[in-house]
Amino acid sequence: MLFSVPLIMGKTLLKQSQGYCSGSLLLIVSDRLASFFCWKDHQFLYQAILIAKKRLGDLENLKMWARAEGFSDKLNQFLEMLVYE
Repeated sequence: MLFSVPLIMGKTLLKQSQGYCSGSLLLIVSDRLASFFCWKDHQFLYQAILIAKKRLGDLENLKMWARAEGFSDKLNQFLEMLVYE
């Protein structure tokens, strides 16, 4: 029997209707940003930027997730680098 478990990142339940599903680019970028937010590892930030620039169109769900997790300041750093890289 297969069980479906909810997809949770941090304190936030990620919904498929918001573009989050296994292997989605939104999930991959969120994962890289979570690593940057928590461990301040800039390699993950650069990976998130590269993926977002090439493939990710709508950033609204990503912004809502980061703000809900309390990382508005680091989200702004990501968004600034996304524009200027």
